[in-house]
Amino acid sequence: MGKNKTWIMLAFLLVLLPTVVCCPLQAYAEPREFTPYQELGRILTEIAETSNRVKVEIIGQSAGGNDIYLVTIASPHVLNRLSYYKWFAQLTVNYPEKARWLVEKGIVNYKATIYIHGSIHGNEMAGTDACLDIIRLLAYDNSNLVQAVLENAIIIINVCANPDGRIANRRHNDNYFDLNRDFITASQPETQLTIQKVFLEWTPLVTLDLHGYMGPDWVLIEPCTPPHNPNTEFDILIEHLYPMALEMEAALATINISTVIPYRDWLAEWDDYPPIFTPMYGFYHASYGITFETTRPDPKREGSVETSIKCHYLGSLAAINYTINHKYEMFWGQTEIFLRGINRGNGRFPYAYIIPVDPKLQADPLEAVDLVNHLIFHGVRVHEATHPFKVGKTVYPKGTYVVLMNQPRSGLANTILWDGENLSPPPDYGLDYPMYDISGWNFPELWGVTVIPVHQKFHACLKPIKRADYLKGEIVGSGDCYFVLKDNTNNAVKMVNRLLAEGIAVYWTTEPFTWCGTRFEIGTFLIPAKEFRTKWIVYKMAKEFHLTLYRVGNVKVGMRLLREPKVALVLDSGIDRTSYGAANFVLKNLGFNVNTINYAAIKQGAIQNYDIVIVPDGTNTTIARRLGSEGLQKLIEFVKAGGTYLGYGEGGGSIE
Repeated sequence: MGKNKTWIMLAFLLVLLPTVVCCPLQAYAEPREFTPYQELGRILTEIAETSNRVKVEIIGQSAGGNDIYLVTIASPHVLNRLSYYKWFAQLTVNYPEKARWLVEKGIVNYKATIYIHGSIHGNEMAGTDACLDIIRLLAYDNSNLVQAVLENAIIIINVCANPDGRIANRRHNDNYFDLNRDFITASQPETQLTIQKVFLEWTPLVTLDLHGYMGPDWVLIEPCTPPHNPNTEFDILIEHLYPMALEMEAALATINISTVIPYRDWLAEWDDYPPIFTPMYGFYHASYGITFETTRPDPKREGSVETSIKCHYLGSLAAINYTINHKYEMFWGQTEIFLRGINRGNGRFPYAYIIPVDPKLQADPLEAVDLVNHLIFHGVRVHEATHPFKVGKTVYPKGTYVVLMNQPRSGLANTILWDGENLSPPPDYGLDYPMYDISGWNFPELWGVTVIPVHQKFHACLKPIKRADYLKGEIVGSGDCYFVLKDNTNNAVKMVNRLLAEGIAVYWTTEPFTWCGTRFEIGTFLIPAKEFRTKWIVYKMAKEFHLTLYRVGNVKVGMRLLREPKVALVLDSGIDRTSYGAANFVLKNLGFNVNTINYAAIKQGAIQNYDIVIVPDGTNTTIARRLGSEGLQKLIEFVKAGGTYLGYGEGGGSIE
């Protein structure tokens, strides 16, 4: 009862805080225009130099090498003690009950950490300018609201989450990745930095993701429609997400902007199921996350840019205001999410996942190590067995990895490792049930890793690890004719591409063979082992790529000589940019020599200089129309001459 009284008293005190958001924007020359990325550094430096409430950091660079600015705003006293508040954020994750006790007893003067993510889609520019307006307000204003914010919160702002996109006025970064689909995969530097520098260092209580665009006079503010991912604790999150959205709606009504709240207004089609979006990823770090889509600016409509920015500005201030007025209840909910995680999602999750690396138990030991490090990168705890242990009838050797699910972020661990679930609606549901975006993923299947869920408790000697180490590359056997490399890992492909680029001969077997009891399948790589330079490079690369190669004698097997393939990847109108970006990223990561070409190059016959032409997903009618009969004929001639055409999806996979 004493604990409840403490929290009731804290909540009562917060009622005294201001509840009306009414802060004027800085006066701008009309018509207002969006701030170019190139001016952000100067603007932020000037603010930091003239306000003792603001700290500006460059936390890293985008795919295109542009600086990413993280701004922290707090009272001068708090700003000088940020390491202390980061320590408390870690305590909240790892020891939530202790964190509660420290706040209840007044030992820690709790500050609600609020994260604002500006313009992750580069052509949705209003968010960045709203961030600048919020920074200016909190840096210089002395109104009651601002003083209340400084007293009760730490505001963290990623001013421009996608510099490349803002510079080019496009949705994607310079790798043509949609960053708001990348969080659970974390393949891009922009998302990696947000995960490491915000979600893991700060564990923000609230995440506001500023997007666009909706209509000229209406916005969209989450929470979302069903289905909700069972790996999150939506019942806790919704207790404040919906009231926060209502307060944001009320603030926008003062400027005659209407609001759609999908949770309230729609039955489906705007779900929060996949962990790929910024706020939804934040759910797994116990952050109350909201996507906020502002009004659509129209160059022909005077004041529309200002309105678009103002909506983000006023709505964000309303969310901040709601948070500081409910920070203790929200903090209690956040710690409850971590406590549920420690309790394995209140029993919803397995006892553990086992990830073997022994080649006898693991389909791909290298990818298994990558998966373990991926878990650790996201803040999931992983252990390594120091001795063999047995589960069921299987004995797992020393070095096996174990993810015990009694940990704060067990929901995040489960969403990475589980098989998934069937989201098809029941036959009598009676509604069209489309999902908003990607809804199925399975890292073990995608990466080819054997992962074993275990639901019963077992005993093993384990030690926590901060990083998983790859198996050491080695050369085995004593034959003197060939090095043999199995084609069963991504690293094998990378090594072969490097060898070909070095001018070293590599053969590809056209039939299986056996040497000294080891069977090698069709597609095994053979590297002649006579020359000293070849031996030196192969030994070096075996260690670099953590691969086991076999030395064999003069095997009698069908083979053909490989050469470095020249790959043409098509990018032009009708091609989906994200599809192109993913293909380009993966192929270059595997070491292929890839060049981007357009339809004009195809018509001019440039594809005759390539071995492979790849046309990604997109709109097949647009692709066919732009290629025309001339371009299509060139592709046909290319294939007839022995070239390889790879088209996929509704674009390149169905050109007629």
